[in-house]
Amino acid sequence: ETYDVDGRTKVGSLSYALARSLPQLRPGDSYRVLFDNIVAAMAGRVPQAPQLEGDRDVIVFGNRLRAQAAYALVDTGVGNAAIIEAGTLLGVNAGSVVEFHPRGTADPGASTALARGTVSAATPLDARVDLEGAAPPDLSGSWAFVTRHAFGDLAARVKLSLNLDAAARSALEAAFSQSGLVRLVDEGADVVVIPGPDGLAAHALPERRLVAGGRAGVAPEAVARGVLDFARSLYLRRLNLDAPTLSARLELRRVELELDLLGRPTGCSQADWSAKASTSGVVRMTPGDAYRIRVVNDSERSLYVTLLDIMPDGSVSQLFPHADYAPGLTDVPARDAYEIPLCFTAEDMPGQETLKLFATVDPVDFSAIVQSRGTRGAGGADNLSPLEELWAASFAGTRAGIVAVPRGTAVTAEAQLLIERR
Repeated sequence: ETYDVDGRTKVGSLSYALARSLPQLRPGDSYRVLFDNIVAAMAGRVPQAPQLEGDRDVIVFGNRLRAQAAYALVDTGVGNAAIIEAGTLLGVNAGSVVEFHPRGTADPGASTALARGTVSAATPLDARVDLEGAAPPDLSGSWAFVTRHAFGDLAARVKLSLNLDAAARSALEAAFSQSGLVRLVDEGADVVVIPGPDGLAAHALPERRLVAGGRAGVAPEAVARGVLDFARSLYLRRLNLDAPTLSARLELRRVELELDLLGRPTGCSQADWSAKASTSGVVRMTPGDAYRIRVVNDSERSLYVTLLDIMPDGSVSQLFPHADYAPGLTDVPARDAYEIPLCFTAEDMPGQETLKLFATVDPVDFSAIVQSRGTRGAGGADNLSPLEELWAASFAGTRAGIVAVPRGTAVTAEAQLLIERR
């Protein structure tokens, strides 16, 4: 409970916040905006953390979705600096450029920025932004939009062949200059772009896997988009979060697929977690094999978990939690294990599949970069959760080493599946 504006009448804290927040809405505002208003109204009044479930980008009291650019909340803003609630875990690194806009801004390109700045330091969960010019207005409650990413050593190194014609080279350089994901180099490249009899092509090194182009008439801009997808995949594969006091791991166990009388999958048997796991680091499976996953928290404190799936064809999905779940509902207690209550099956897609776990001491909301929702399980549902932009693509066999980011309050763990047809 809390007190109404008269200071005497007791009211429910959520009812109070909702009553205060609804009149602040503008036409077209979404439940995301309403929820942020509620959080702000409750702050400092009650020690409660409200939760929001469902599609937060639906217009309030409507049935239409509102396009929402990814943003981060502003934690604090003091003087010529601000702390935003997004860090290396979401691709915000030192050198990234940030704009601050009023709460509820859907498209920063159509709004006037309150302030601008550049990230000077970042941890996995937050970042410090040094602001331009004189001290800006109070930024508390505003939304921060990253208008240019900087990935430093995590950027993909791309070499442009000397045999490229001037027009193709100019188009590629222009496309890459708009993103911090790519760094042009002459040596030590992750990707090389070359002309050929089948058209412009980009190959991942050293195995020379085709990642873009390779067909007649392909435009340089299309090749650039493919290279940028590959660069995003490298960021994801190289991102290695570490913290001295945190430890988490993934465990997989084969199980039997359960079918109904018509041969349709309905679930799978229970996992025997007492059985010894494979020590090779790679679990070999054939399409249709069923398995279960559990997360083991070896730390002395609880951790919030998110599990991503990098498929052999390059797609990246959020397996757990479902994108509509509130981030604060997926914690694993200290020195405990949590079995994900889903049955998974190996798809008919030969190659290496990577399951990547992100475990953090505070909840992390991935919804801003989740494009569609769903969880893949043995029930046949195939509406995966491809992650927009940052986690847009990943390619089997393209690991080029692990690059560490600043030690902080998050850790990662991986499990490898090798899918082979019989």
